[in-house]
Amino acid sequence: MKSALALRLVILVGPLFFGAACALAFTKRSGLILSALVPWIAFFGFNLYTEQFSPDKELMQGSVLFFQLTLGSLVAALGLASWSIATRVMRSNNRWRGP
Repeated sequence: MKSALALRLVILVGPLFFGAACALAFTKRSGLILSALVPWIAFFGFNLYTEQFSPDKELMQGSVLFFQLTLGSLVAALGLASWSIATRVMRSNNRWRGP
């Protein structure tokens, strides 16, 4: 039970940190694309892994597309929102010089 909660926290908090890291490390265009694309692809890999190795294979079978379209889009939006917020904060502090 504790591991499931920790896994959910990683899935939701990971894109937030990754989006902020993209704002710090990459240029505007590549940071924008990577902050949304990498969390979406990582969540897709998580879904495929869960479908293959889940103890309830019959219950999870065929639900990868649904979870990816709904929660995958949420994860990508979280990464993009954190990139946007981190970029605005850096620009408002006059520390933005780009990588």
